[in-house]
Parts: sequence; structure tokens; C-alpha cells
Amino acid sequence: FSSSRRHTRYRRSSRGLGDVYKRQVLNGMNGAKFVENGIRGGRQKGYRALWIDVGGVAALDYESAQFGATVSGYYGGADHGLILDPMDAQISVQNWIGEAHGYWRGSGLELRGLVAYSGIEGAADLSDASTTIPERQLGWYLEAAYDIAPLFADQPGYRVEPWVRYEDYDLQHKVGEGFVADPSKDRQSITAGVHFMPHAQVVIKGEWEHLTTASDADDPTDEVRVGAGFVF
Repeated sequence: FSSSRRHTRYRRSSRGLGDVYKRQVLNGMNGAKFVENGIRGGRQKGYRALWIDVGGVAALDYESAQFGATVSGYYGGADHGLILDPMDAQISVQNWIGEAHGYWRGSGLELRGLVAYSGIEGAADLSDASTTIPERQLGWYLEAAYDIAPLFADQPGYRVEPWVRYEDYDLQHKVGEGFVADPSKDRQSITAGVHFMPHAQVVIKGEWEHLTTASDADDPTDEVRVGAGFVF
């Protein structure tokens, strides 16, 4: 959810609850740039953002060393009074996002999961013969990782984590009446890999992904990726 937002915003944590409950007011997305894949193209950059329509975010957040969970939601206008149909009538557009994710850690095992559901009100009016804007998008994933470094040393100063993740996301889960969803937007993937962390802030990783869609279930795509990263 957070990766979909890069807008100018005002943020405040609720008094007395610390990081448990948060809320934000920010500029709405730009619905004129919504595409077949949904809302991502409608993100705005702070110094060029339209502020005619605004949005709001609220989140409940709990974290501990072993368990964490977050439930959040966004709702906002997205037309800014600037989107017109072929007859020059104004098109009203709003969008919303609901998301929940969590993790559990214990005895070297880490489990993670996320589900997100989003909607565009006015999607059918934005769509045309060449572009189908989705009314609804739905996606989720489950991931498991296990640190096997203790198998090689009693008190290792590093981590070695084989992991696997299953994802299912449909970028055109529902489209407007008279339009047909693109089956290539309904995707499932299995990704497996290994993370080697010689330091808590450094990672070297490799992974393999097996991706299928509703349109090419018999012709999946396989990719192998390697990379590294650090926190500073």
C-alpha cells in the first residue's frame, strides 16, 4: 500500500496511542492517468501535485519482536474537476484502497502475508474502446522464510534464509458493464530464493520466479534474478 503513495501529505499519530493509530490527509490521485493496470499511473509528485481533490489515510498498527499486524485504508477524489467525457460533461472519479498485512517470527522461522483490495468509482466512464480501466483490483501473498545458519555454527554472526512466496493478483478483478477483463492481468506466481546476510544491514540474494496468467497458463514465464542491498 505504501509503495502506491508518493504524494504531498499531512500526517499525525493519534494522541496517547503512539504508533498504534495513524491518519494522514494528502492530495488525491490523478484519475486521468489511471490505466489498464489500475491506479499506479495516477500517483502524483509533490511539487507538481493537483490539490483540488484530497484523500485520507487511516491505519491501525501493532508491532513487537515476534508479531506485527497493520490494517489501513485510503479514500479520495481523483478527478480534480478536470476530467471530461466526449460531450464535455465532467466525470466524477474516486478511488479507495484497503490493505492488511502481518508477520510472525519465532525459532528461526518467519511468516508474512498481505491482502489488498482497491476500487475506482467512475472507471466505466474513464474506459473507452482501446482502454479498460478496472473497477476493482485484488491481490494477496503468503511468504515463509527459515534461518538455517544455526545448522552451521552455534552462534553465527550471519543469516542464511531460504524462502518461498506465493502471489495471486488480478489487476482487472472487475470491470465496468460492457467491457471485458483482460485475462493477462490475472496473475499467479511462485518465487523461491535464498538471502545471505553477512551483516544485519547487508544482504546478498538470488531467486527464481515462476509466473502464470489466466491467458497463458500452459506457457508460464520463468526468471532467475540475483542482487544485493544494504541499509545506511
